Amino acid sequence: MKSISVNIIFVLTLLCVQSCIKEDIVPCKDNTLLLKFGYTLNNRYTNLFGSDVSEIAVYIFDDKGRYLEMSSEAGEILTNDYIMSVPLPEGSYQVVAYGYGSGLNTFSIGTLDRLTNKLDSKLETGMTDIQDLRIMLENRETQEGYLEPVAVPRDLFFGYAAHAVSSSDANSLTYIDLIKNTKNVTVKITGLNALANTSAIPDIYITSVNGRYKFDNTIDMAHRMFKYVPTHISTGDNQLEANFKMMRLVLDHTSILTIEEPAISRVIYSQDMIENIRLNPKYSSQENIDREDTFVFEINITKNDHDIVISLLVNGWKIKDVIPVIN
Repeated sequence: MKSISVNIIFVLTLLCVQSCIKEDIVPCKDNTLLLKFGYTLNNRYTNLFGSDVSEIAVYIFDDKGRYLEMSSEAGEILTNDYIMSVPLPEGSYQVVAYGYGSGLNTFSIGTLDRLTNKLDSKLETGMTDIQDLRIMLENRETQEGYLEPVAVPRDLFFGYAAHAVSSSDANSLTYIDLIKNTKNVTVKITGLNALANTSAIPDIYITSVNGRYKFDNTIDMAHRMFKYVPTHISTGDNQLEANFKMMRLVLDHTSILTIEEPAISRVIYSQDMIENIRLNPKYSSQENIDREDTFVFEINITKNDHDIVISLLVNGWKIKDVIPVIN
């Protein structure tokens, strides 16, 4: 009987919320959840919310983690001074916010089905638990068994407030500072004439389990591995440049950059990007990695009497020389 009573109270509360919003009842209207957003975790050390975020969507849960509603806004209204106002009964709420840059949507949001490990696109009011909320880069399966993005990812931003208060106090404002969850990676390779087949363009790709995220922005390691291929490659004069757009680079989660000679199917370079990024003193913490928008890997290939030698710079910092093990 106790569980039935709790459910009845919860349903009645939801009906009251929906009724007062629709009918504009004064006692309900006076209690408002006020949300202000920022994006200051960037390498310019200033608030870029108004310039970089073109759409914001918030998913609101009660203090016990049960889903209530979603509210969104887009367009020119999203300046650094923008405040989202959501009428809700007085109390504390959990808010998960997703911001998006310009472009077509490339992400799915839904509830995790723990039996199938797949997403249900529906969030059920009063039923969906915040622990089961997921956001995922839309994907398809490759012939090798990886997942690959269906399109170049749109910029994704994340924010979370554990105790956002709805009240009648106009000064009760919850500030949510966003983290950018997408990264640009540029791979510059020089010394291509040291390879066995100088006419073949090397295969360059990044593999990482980083395509699906929980409500707190931790990577869902139950998801499968993604393979990112260059969005653009330019070549000339014994060198090439490959550009990638991928999801977040996170400490203690491997993201492997691989270079292969396709003509003879041999790997000449395959190393964890995170490990090498951390060797640059500028990126010793997760905050500093999140603050950087683009990582440039400069790889120079030379050949001595017996081996290929690869030297690596990350964002201008000399990391190390590598003598790859070639089978």
